[in-house]
Amino acid sequence: MRFIKALITAVMLVCFSSAIADQPVNSGYLSSYKLGAGDKISVRVFGEPDLSISGITLTDSGSFMFPSVGEISVLNKTLSEVEGTITSKLKGRILVDPRVYVSVDEYRPFFIAGAVNKPGNIPFQPGLNISKAVAMAGGYTDKANIAQIFVDLPDGSKTKVNTDYIVKPGDNITVKEFEPIYVNGMVKSGGGSYPYPREGLNVRKAISLAGGFHERANMKKIYVIRNKDPKQTPTLVNLNDVVEPGDTITVEESFF
Repeated sequence: MRFIKALITAVMLVCFSSAIADQPVNSGYLSSYKLGAGDKISVRVFGEPDLSISGITLTDSGSFMFPSVGEISVLNKTLSEVEGTITSKLKGRILVDPRVYVSVDEYRPFFIAGAVNKPGNIPFQPGLNISKAVAMAGGYTDKANIAQIFVDLPDGSKTKVNTDYIVKPGDNITVKEFEPIYVNGMVKSGGGSYPYPREGLNVRKAISLAGGFHERANMKKIYVIRNKDPKQTPTLVNLNDVVEPGDTITVEESFF
């Protein structure tokens, strides 16, 4: 009889361990992952189907209701910490020796905004970097400045990241647009602001955006002010010089 009970227990443990191994997103990545609002988790208690629940979506405050226990707050806790919390609440009062396993069914989404074709919430997948995340958001727009990508930090500030940055669940990502350029003076359009193309441009192309040179333009007196600094001394440039986002280009008049 004892042998049969031991065999049944062993089989149940094997099944329980197999179920744990089958979790699709529970990996080494999760060892330090901290739960937050919108995450979807499962709780399994060995031998206790009434206390095993799947598809629990954490509330905005990062909590959920658990049978016989009540509300449990798991905000910013790791899975092992949550397992310990549930175990302590069950042990003694409800179960003698509870064995608890918590897994993530679905991560909370991340949000991407700015110069992408399909901004919004994107389902998270482990291993995503910025390049892959942007692809999921429909790719960059023509105005996207890939050197100006930012992620919100918990303290409300922003940190600049590159395209290799590994996205985390709940991240708020913003892809900035290039600042427009400004062309004024002796150009056919009379001057104005123009979108800065991702492929870049030189002075000649910038002036063509403004309709080309006016008949009274002095092509040897073209000046640039950089960084929108009105106190900056204008720099004399030639037609092949590179224009940067935010530059103000002025074409002087010819009096001869």
